[in-house]
Amino acid sequence: MDWQNVLKRKIETLADYTNASPDERLTYHNTMASAYNRRLSALRHSIANVGETNPNIPLEEDLRELQEMRNFHGRQRHRIRRGSPIPDVFSLEIEQQRQKQKLRTTPRGLPNPYVDLSMEEYESLSNRQKENYHLGRAKVTTGEEKSFHLRMRTRIKDNLNRPTFPTPDLGGETSFGITETKEEYDTMSREDKIKFHNKMATRFKRGSSNPELTRFHSRMLGRLRYNTSLPTFYSPEHEEEE
Repeated sequence: MDWQNVLKRKIETLADYTNASPDERLTYHNTMASAYNRRLSALRHSIANVGETNPNIPLEEDLRELQEMRNFHGRQRHRIRRGSPIPDVFSLEIEQQRQKQKLRTTPRGLPNPYVDLSMEEYESLSNRQKENYHLGRAKVTTGEEKSFHLRMRTRIKDNLNRPTFPTPDLGGETSFGITETKEEYDTMSREDKIKFHNKMATRFKRGSSNPELTRFHSRMLGRLRYNTSLPTFYSPEHEEEE
């Protein structure tokens, strides 16, 4: 059998796949991935204007299955091209040694709120999508990371003239530019504490989103400036702890 006929040979069964060459298997997965992607794109487009919570959408499961099959063939294609030590397989049912990862998009093609986005992916979103992204990430994170996402969402929602970022490592200082920590505050000199509270009172006042914090920092600033015997604190939470 000549080479052209070999490439034309169809792969329809596990036996066909087992006897096929790497190039034939690659062609098979390329074809299947493209076919599933076209069907997925068409279905996404057909229900693009239907709400996600609409109960009358029997196609949601179809979207999920098409996305899964497209990704399956894409994984096998990647294994063959890269010469992966993980063997490529004919069907999803017999796939093993798969390292499951959270998808970057939902079946509808929207950003998955449980996965961090790159700056390029983030910048391609509308403000509404960015809000939903940060809200979704805030629901599944804790501590400063959670605060970061809530802070970014507030900047977008309130149309503040401040930059936003998809993840803390790419930018976005702590709330209103706070870069000092409580531990650093405890070791500050009186002069540095005056600078800190003056900076924070000014920034919160400009943001006009938290008058209580403006009053707190102004109060701490007054204690320091007038050299009273009253203690000062890094934050309202710090004051409550003491």
